[in-house]
Amino acid sequence: MGTSTAVSQWRGRRFWRSILIISLVLAVVVLIVQIGAAVTGLGVASAAGSIIFTLAGPYLVLAAVPAVIFGLVGLRRRPRLLAACTAVSGLAAMATGVAMVLIFMGAVDTSGGRVNVLRALDLGRPAAATADAYEVYRIADGEELSMAVFRPNNDEVSWPTLVILHGGGWNSGSNSTATSDDRWYADQGWLVLNVEYRLATETSPTWAQAPQDVACALAWTARNADRLGVDVDRMVIAGESAGGNLALNLAYGAATGQATPNCSGDVPVPAGVVASYPVVDPAAAYRADTHLGTVSSRAFTSEYVGGAPQQYPNRYTAIASATYISPDAPPTLIIEPEHDSLIAPSTVTDFVDEAASAGVDVRLASIPFANHAFDFGATGSMGNQARRTLTADFLEQFEK
Repeated sequence: MGTSTAVSQWRGRRFWRSILIISLVLAVVVLIVQIGAAVTGLGVASAAGSIIFTLAGPYLVLAAVPAVIFGLVGLRRRPRLLAACTAVSGLAAMATGVAMVLIFMGAVDTSGGRVNVLRALDLGRPAAATADAYEVYRIADGEELSMAVFRPNNDEVSWPTLVILHGGGWNSGSNSTATSDDRWYADQGWLVLNVEYRLATETSPTWAQAPQDVACALAWTARNADRLGVDVDRMVIAGESAGGNLALNLAYGAATGQATPNCSGDVPVPAGVVASYPVVDPAAAYRADTHLGTVSSRAFTSEYVGGAPQQYPNRYTAIASATYISPDAPPTLIIEPEHDSLIAPSTVTDFVDEAASAGVDVRLASIPFANHAFDFGATGSMGNQARRTLTADFLEQFEK
C-alpha cells in the first residue's frame, strides 16, 4: 500500500511538472512572437511575429493564461522554482500582449478605424463571396479583361463606386482574391468594381500594359456609368501593394492629364484614392531585395519592368508614384504597416511627405506591429478589421 501510494505521488508530481513545463514553453513562445512583432530587424522572428500578431493578437494573450494559473497554483507545490518561472513568464506574456493590443487599437482608432477585440476572436477563413456580375472592359493580346461587380443592396439609381486594383507583385493575384472584402464594402453601400489587368511573366514585362489596362478600365467605367449605376463624381480607386502603386499612379496621373489610355474615352479624375502598403518606389524595392517568405521584392519588380533600374531607368521613373505628384491629386489615404519587411516603410512615408509638401490632401494611417499584407488571412482579424474600417472612414466623405 505504501509503495502504491509513493508511485501514485511520483506520477502526480511528474504529471504536474509536465503541465508546468508545457505552460512555460507556451508562454515563452508567445513572448518570442510578441518580441518579434514589436522589434524590427530580428529576421524571421520579426517577420513571423508581425504576421501572427495582427492575425491572432488576442489569442496570444489567452495562450499565456494557463502559465499564469498553473504557475501561481504551483507556488504551493514542488517544484516551486519551475512554478515561479512559469507564472512570471505567463504574466509577462499577458501584460505584453494586452499592451500591444491596446496600442494597436489606439493607433487604428486615432486614424479613424475601429477594432473589436471580441470580433478578433472569430478567425473564420474569408468566405468567398459571389460577384453579381463580371463585365469585360477590354480585350488585350487576345485576353478578355474583366471587372467583378458587387452591387449594394439598396434601390439607389447610382452609387458611390469603389474601383479596386488587386495586388500580387504585378505578376500574380486576381479580381477574385478578396471577394469577402468586396462584398463587405458593397454592404456598406458602395458599388465595388474589382479590376483584373495583364500580369507580368518572366518573358513578358507589363510595366506599360498594366497601367494602360487599369486606365482603360476607368474610362470604360465612365462610359458605362448609367448602365452600371456608377456615380462618377463619387468614384474612389483603391489598391494594395502593387495594386496600390497602380491606384496612386492612375489617380494622380488622371489629375494631371498623364493617364492617357490606348482605348476610347477619357480617364475621369477619381474623387479619392486609398493605397495599402503601396510599392511607391519600385527601384528602391529592387535594390533592397527584401523577402517575405518566398516573395522577393527584386524578383517581382524585375519581372514587371523587365530588368534592373540601371538597365531601364526611364521605365522605373514611369512607374514611380512620385512621378505623378501634383497639387491636383485627389484626397489620399495611405495605410502603412510599420514593420513591413517586404516594402520599406520609409519609402512610403517619404512619398507621403513629398505629396503633402506638394499640397496633396494625404492622410497616413500607420499600423503598429504589422507586416505586409497584414489585412489578409481572416476576416475577423485585427488587421482585416483595421484596413476595412480605416477605408470605410475615409470613404464616408464621398457618400453624400
